[in-house]
Amino acid sequence: MTLVPSQIPDAQASRPTPERRGLSLSCLGLLGLGLFFAVRPTLAAEPASAEAAPAGIGQTAGASSAQPRRIALVIGVSAYENMPELALPTARLDAGRIGQALQTGFGYDQVRVLTDASATYSALEGIFRDQLAREVTRRDTFLLYFVGHGVGGDFGEPRLLLYDTDPDDIDGTSLAVADLATWLQQWVPASRYAVVTDASWGGRVGDRALFGPTGPDWPLLSVDSFLISSSSPRQAAFQGVFARAFLDGLGGRADVDGDLVVTAGELNSFLITAVPAVTDSRQVPTVHPRYSTSLPLSALPRGGGPMRVDRAKFVFQSGTDQKVQCGDGNVVSCDSSCYVLDVPTGACRVSLMAGPTQLFGQVSLAERGLYTCAAESGAVRCGKAR
Repeated sequence: MTLVPSQIPDAQASRPTPERRGLSLSCLGLLGLGLFFAVRPTLAAEPASAEAAPAGIGQTAGASSAQPRRIALVIGVSAYENMPELALPTARLDAGRIGQALQTGFGYDQVRVLTDASATYSALEGIFRDQLAREVTRRDTFLLYFVGHGVGGDFGEPRLLLYDTDPDDIDGTSLAVADLATWLQQWVPASRYAVVTDASWGGRVGDRALFGPTGPDWPLLSVDSFLISSSSPRQAAFQGVFARAFLDGLGGRADVDGDLVVTAGELNSFLITAVPAVTDSRQVPTVHPRYSTSLPLSALPRGGGPMRVDRAKFVFQSGTDQKVQCGDGNVVSCDSSCYVLDVPTGACRVSLMAGPTQLFGQVSLAERGLYTCAAESGAVRCGKAR
């Protein structure tokens, strides 16, 4: 509230006597208290400032909060500054693909992607405190996706390892789930929350097993929330499997009622079936037992069902008898290279013969382009060429 000149008394024209000063101060105190409670709700509902930090992937600067928005923060940590032995090659790629898909096909208005050196403790805290706190309103849905290492999930104190986590001071330099939940509730005033963690990979750092949080480890953020992890307690995840299933599900394969909206209930039902199916039940996602099944997580293009890619080229750098199958489509035989045409986004299965042995793999197809594949460590590894 701004006082206009006529509301500001002339100090020389009307100087209060000592007898009146106490009464004046009391009145002013009551007036100030009344103004505080009158103005406070209005401030909480104001739109995000147009002077927010520079846009990330797909960020719409100065977007009006008149309509509910979907806002996402995607974090992928493949490299660790102080723990190079913990390199997780697929994390950065998974984060980039998920961020791109959220923005271009799943109905998200603003998406930030942080990978490796940009995913430090101080950087993340600053984004929550200084940027999301100004941008997110009580009308919005907020999605947080983390892929990287975690610890503490096996003894009830789960933490996420960030780029600058110090192995000699894990408690002081990693991000506790309890603290992250506080950041969300304190600085991200959304009406709906979805938190997805892919942070249990097995192995050890020092005397701690690399098992991050599971869905039930999170405190309930709101009645409209969805908290899910890529695997069950003390269960190591397979690199890239959960991310591919997540993309498939949000891209339409989980939309069982065909209304072009994927809800938390639909996505959960899809993930707890799709992930075990490709891991022989050695990886089973877990969800917080109290979640909103009707929470909308993606909005698909009208008239389209799942998104489709008009053309993608696969180039195999090794092996023979190479094959590609995207979704439930036909198997395409490749002679070192081949094209797939008009296929749904999501997982494409690839195979090749390495001598007498047939090797298999999967690649997440999110957009048209060139994908290169090769035999590596007993499987077929593919990636999108830049």
